[in-house]
Amino acid sequence: MKNYSKLLTIGTLITISLFITACGSGVSQEQYNALNTEKENLQSDYDKLKNDYEKIKVDYTSLLDEKAESILDDAPLQYATAWAKTSYGENVECSSSADSLNVLVHTDISVTSENVTDIINKFISSMKYYKIAYETTPDNLNFKFISVNYLDLDDNAFLSLTIVKTDDTFELNKILVDATQTDTIISGLSSNN
Repeated sequence: MKNYSKLLTIGTLITISLFITACGSGVSQEQYNALNTEKENLQSDYDKLKNDYEKIKVDYTSLLDEKAESILDDAPLQYATAWAKTSYGENVECSSSADSLNVLVHTDISVTSENVTDIINKFISSMKYYKIAYETTPDNLNFKFISVNYLDLDDNAFLSLTIVKTDDTFELNKILVDATQTDTIISGLSSNN
């Protein structure tokens, strides 16, 4: 039994020394330091990328807000242009300021009293559509003055009609005519009554 105890003691010592050797042969201090440096570098890269992402996110949000504001600022002119093209066809140009809408209607007609009568009738009809559109979206068509300027074949203005909005009513404010066409235009206006 003594031999057995000796063998057991020797076996235990061998097992313990193998265990200690196995534990000691893990990662060297040099490898540990290298891995730790790599981890710190990766953490630094991650932090930089995260900061860059946050900056880009703020810039993107700012640009998105600016674009949305620009679209909202352009909405009244877009609505007015849609109304003008619906009323007068594609051959129109619209511009606006804070409270005024200016519409240029390029006609393909010569100035005759009959054509002026047709223009006035179309103008009255278009203003009825404008009023309906205004009642539907008052914030998008909130112009105080609406001028519709008619241009002849040579792009000379021969008739300008200006509507003024007071409260929620629209009234004809002024009629401007080309002095050389006064008789023809007045004849067309008179026959419209």
